[in-house]
Amino acid sequence: MKSNILLVLSVFIGFFSQAQDMRISQYNSVPILISPASTGDFEGSIRVSSSITSLMASLDQKNQFSNLSAEYKLGKEMKSTLGVTYSHSGAKGFSMTNDYYGLSASHLMYLDTKKINALRVGLLASYIVGNYRVSNSEYNPWLDTRSFFYYNPVDSGDLDVFNNKYMNFATGISYTYRYNNIKFETKIGAYNIFNPKFNIIKMNNLKKRVRLSIENAFTIKINESNNVRISHLSWQEGVYYRKAPTQKSDSLQISETIYGMDWTKNCKIPFSVGLFSRSMKSAFISVGGEFRKTFFAKISYEIPFNRNYYNVSQFGLSLVYIKK
Repeated sequence: MKSNILLVLSVFIGFFSQAQDMRISQYNSVPILISPASTGDFEGSIRVSSSITSLMASLDQKNQFSNLSAEYKLGKEMKSTLGVTYSHSGAKGFSMTNDYYGLSASHLMYLDTKKINALRVGLLASYIVGNYRVSNSEYNPWLDTRSFFYYNPVDSGDLDVFNNKYMNFATGISYTYRYNNIKFETKIGAYNIFNPKFNIIKMNNLKKRVRLSIENAFTIKINESNNVRISHLSWQEGVYYRKAPTQKSDSLQISETIYGMDWTKNCKIPFSVGLFSRSMKSAFISVGGEFRKTFFAKISYEIPFNRNYYNVSQFGLSLVYIKK
């Protein structure tokens, strides 16, 4: 009875989530960017993760994204999870600054007695605050999370700072098949499901389109010391069930695909090396290590293929603690 009450409370509270443009390389360090069902997708009872990403298009165009989140599994069977998160994006001279406050919840269900097939559902919602400073002239959409629509007003009058805020809602589902030395998983997330108004300057009523994200991953255990994980993540903001696009300011421009492979070596100090590509615009490498079976650290660096077309490089660092 107690566990059922906690589950109901966690699902009720868990309507708080984020919906950002996932430009960071280490997107797994912020699991709810993939799907609300990513909450609780770890082996252990508690997970605390932090990450910071520095993005740069030129010496004058820089931005930074940081996140801190924690997840706690409820009940003896630990099938329900409650998570909290805070994110911030912004940098000195960059015109757009965003803050995200969120809660999330998920529940795990096994589809067979051998626990080969598993289904997880999740709910999220967030309170998002955006600030745009006219005097900071530097802006690049590839560096921004694009939670708010940006445009430079012709005449801002005496105002230097514009701000806005909104609540956002999301839901997601994940499926996992695990048998012997293989594992297949797919995660689906639906964000902006109530189409919040997202213009930073309140002179229009632009509504954010629904975003669908999906990640498919296949992991094979080659032997006791080596694992290989192949993954594909894509998202598109703009589902045509509401209405067709009518102007360039529509959020249909928000889309991306990331695919690559991770190799994990299980030794005295387990480590992993990954190589990925972002829509064939850039490539990034990640290197991580596990310490005392509870702490995980990873660094990554992304570099564009052709700076005349896509001119964003980034460095990322993430730290994760998991209590078994």
